[in-house]
Amino acid sequence: VRIVPYNNNEVLALVRDISDRKQAELALKQSEAQSRAILAAIPDLMFRVGADGIYRGFVTARRNFGMLCETVDPTGRSMDEMLPADHARRQTYYLQQALQTGELQIYEQTLHLRDTSQQEEVRVVKSGDDEVLFMIRDITDRKQAEAALKQSELTTRTILETIPDLLIQMDREGNYSRMLAGSSVQVKQPTSDSSEPHVYNVLPPDMVVDRLYYANQAIETGKLQVYEQILTVEGNQCYEEVRIAPLNSQEVLVMIRDITERKHLEAERDRVEAVLQS
Repeated sequence: VRIVPYNNNEVLALVRDISDRKQAELALKQSEAQSRAILAAIPDLMFRVGADGIYRGFVTARRNFGMLCETVDPTGRSMDEMLPADHARRQTYYLQQALQTGELQIYEQTLHLRDTSQQEEVRVVKSGDDEVLFMIRDITDRKQAEAALKQSELTTRTILETIPDLLIQMDREGNYSRMLAGSSVQVKQPTSDSSEPHVYNVLPPDMVVDRLYYANQAIETGKLQVYEQILTVEGNQCYEEVRIAPLNSQEVLVMIRDITERKHLEAERDRVEAVLQS
């Protein structure tokens, strides 16, 4: 409502409906509050840098990220002044790339601090005609986890390559997904051209029944199943010990060990004992 004097006894009143404007202002206020909350929750360091390499301000609160610590405000200062020479050159390069291409730039860097090293992921995106936004994320924990996983996988692969037993990953229906190990166990080649061989193509029907039974028992009970089987490969009779362990609700790990020599020794022992007994 706007009221202005009109004459000695009258005023002029102008009434304007501003409901839409007030709603827009409220929506904007709520949006800004939400944006502030999101930025406060983001653990990354975000700041604006001009095309001249001068820091223009922080988008998120200042955090201790190695070179840019909480007690230092680089606003108004250049990257060359604040950063080691190699890091300044690299950030300047990606700053220019972001401005020239308008595309997101991503790279990684390692900071060598006093007692440790910090690995960071840096993202640079154009945020104005002469300005970019830097987002720096501490990925030290992720890199350490990746290195540990890689070492674990290498160790597992070495163990599997050393194991003489046959290791097969199979689902409860009898479909083979992959062979994990097995350098000394004789394996009958699948009779099917299928890229995913089935136990029916590898084993005789009576052995298939046992394999599927114990596979489902392992899944249902969650316990290791152990049994023995006799397999004829190229005219030779092989004794095998089969161990089946559940992997998940649909798959098992089948470990097959050749125990032919052990069985022959046991048979010879039984024969000798029988002779001695006689």
